[in-house]
Parts: sequence; C-alpha cells; structure tokens
Amino acid sequence: MDDVSKTLSAGSVVTDVELTGGIRANYESPDSPVDRITATADLGPDGNGPGTPYGSHETTNEHTDLDPHSGSFKSIFNVSLVNDWSFTKEDFNPEPGSEIKYSFILIVFVDVYDSSGGVLANEAWESYGDMTISRPEGGGEPSVEFTGEFEFAFTIEEE
Repeated sequence: MDDVSKTLSAGSVVTDVELTGGIRANYESPDSPVDRITATADLGPDGNGPGTPYGSHETTNEHTDLDPHSGSFKSIFNVSLVNDWSFTKEDFNPEPGSEIKYSFILIVFVDVYDSSGGVLANEAWESYGDMTISRPEGGGEPSVEFTGEFEFAFTIEEE
C-alpha cells in the first residue's frame, strides 16, 4: 500500500479508525492432497502509542473449496479500533499543537491440512502500519497520515 495523507476540515473529529489487512498466498502439495487451509490473524495495536490497549482480537478464516494439489487463497481481516479495541474518540483527536501516533501489527498464522486432519505445512507472516493524527496550533485543519502494508479507513464527524 502507498502512504496516504489526508487533511480534514477544521471542525472534523475522527470518531473511529478501521484497519483491513490480509494475505494472498499460493500453495503446492504434489504428494498429499490439501483438504483445507486456515488463516488465523491478530490485527491491532502494536503497543507503542499512549493509551494503546493490549490484548488480542483473533479471527480465523477457513478455506475448503481448494484444488487438492496447487492453488491460491486469500484471507481478509477487518477491525474497528472503537468496536474491537475499545478506543474512544479522544484517542484519535490530539490537543491543538500536538499529534498522536499509533503503530499496528497484523500477524497471520496459516495451516494447511490433509483430509485426515494432519498438518501438511504451517507458516506465519507479519505486516506493520503506522498512523499519525496531528492538529495544528490555533485549531486549524487536522491531518491524518497512514503508512504501512494494510489499509486504513476512518470515520469523521463535523463539530
């Protein structure tokens, strides 16, 4: 993903941030047929921001409609920082003349199974992203910057 910057109108307040991350991968198993693939992800704060909650928001996607010997799959994971991580509006709106920074991590564990439930392979991947929200002194237009390997979306309201 490319870095994204957005300037909001002067009266804007960020009320939620949603993160979307995922994995697209190919598999090949010439000897043993693949029956299912599970992708389990934890997407959330990396523990670097003030007030950043710790915990887990784990989601598992199961893929069963697969070619038995080679193919690809895609798993997408979404979280709302307000609904899934208990952030509040105050966590996204710094005082004038300051900024708030958060780091996020997506960890995906993939397991490939045969028809007897045996594990043919397993792998893990990590992706990272950062968000900075700054509000200029004097109440000017706030700006939001996203960098990283997954997508960010935010909800705003006008004061």
